[in-house]
Amino acid sequence: MEEEVFQNVPLKTRIVAGSLAGMVEHFTLYPIDFIKTHLQCCPSRYREIVLARFRQGLGSVYKGVAPVLLGCVPAHMTYFSVYEQLKGMVLRQEATRRKGKDLSAYRTYAFFGVGLLANLGHDAIMTPMDVLKQR
Repeated sequence: MEEEVFQNVPLKTRIVAGSLAGMVEHFTLYPIDFIKTHLQCCPSRYREIVLARFRQGLGSVYKGVAPVLLGCVPAHMTYFSVYEQLKGMVLRQEATRRKGKDLSAYRTYAFFGVGLLANLGHDAIMTPMDVLKQR
């Protein structure tokens, strides 16, 4: 039922919604990622570094967020476009194969592959952005 409701939503709308969701995700989690990165690189001094940043104001924790936000838009666009296109192919293929058969195993493996390929596209774009952010 839920799938039927979203079938009428154009691909462009899904991609824009996914990109906006990705921007909100990265912007919201950036301070936590900032703390994690400093903990990994300077475990003995991370407390003083993080406290100094927070003393400078909440905005200082967001220094360097621009490349991440710029990178997440095409990454999430890639993810959603690949996912939606492959999902449509799987559903069409499933409809032609059905004919009274139980295709639950096929569906499980097919959607595993769809998610894997969509994540590969996303990570191919976001990994270089994460490297820039951490340097």
